Amino acid sequence: MRFVFEKRDCVIKGPDYTIYSGKQKSWEADLQINDLDVAIKTQRRSAAKRYGLSWTFQDSPERRDPNLDTPEAWVCLVVYEDFNDGHECLIYPLRKIKQLIFEAPRLSKLVGK
Repeated sequence: MRFVFEKRDCVIKGPDYTIYSGKQKSWEADLQINDLDVAIKTQRRSAAKRYGLSWTFQDSPERRDPNLDTPEAWVCLVVYEDFNDGHECLIYPLRKIKQLIFEAPRLSKLVGK
């Protein structure tokens, strides 16, 4: 992801490769691209084939992604092509939260979370 924007002469900070558990999860931006905070959301192609192409934002009584309350927040949606060995990704153009269409989760175990 970082490399795509660097090739376009963008100034990049991040990502943070730390793996956080549970409530230690950080809501900090995944990347800063030319001083814009950007959240990165990724879905594997295999999951898209099973459930449809979609991305999940946490919105539960216990934890809520603060970007959902910030219509001007930037997000980059990515599909990881896990059916081939090349570690390729399809990277969609940056969008603001207010430009996304939200629906209930497709997996029943994620409803309310």
